[in-house]
Amino acid sequence: MCHGTWVCFDCRTAVRRATWRKVTRVYPQLLGDALSGRVRCPHCRAAGRFLGPSVAIPPKRATSRWRLLETAIGSLRRTHAGQRRHAEVRAQHALERRLLALQSRPWNRDRARLIAGLEGGSPALLPFAP
Repeated sequence: MCHGTWVCFDCRTAVRRATWRKVTRVYPQLLGDALSGRVRCPHCRAAGRFLGPSVAIPPKRATSRWRLLETAIGSLRRTHAGQRRHAEVRAQHALERRLLALQSRPWNRDRARLIAGLEGGSPALLPFAP
């Protein structure tokens, strides 16, 4: 265990809470997330943004560095969201290719159940003949 940093960009306040050391490597989508308001700013009570255990926090008086940090975290979140969307599209295309390959084969009950499972249908509703 280690301590993760939660920040409020409006108040330029940082709060440290116990977290898992490799949380940002395993779950990079958590960087900059409010995590349903789990940790609140002690001053304005707004939901804190999670920055992980190893992000350097600028001094409170360095407003330009806080803006730069907020921009960098926003950029990381957008990049990761794009990568996640790209992976989802690739998985969807692989599923479609698998369905086409199964559908091009001769009919049998097991193949029909596989297709129904991949399409999200109910195998019980399939006919027993082609």
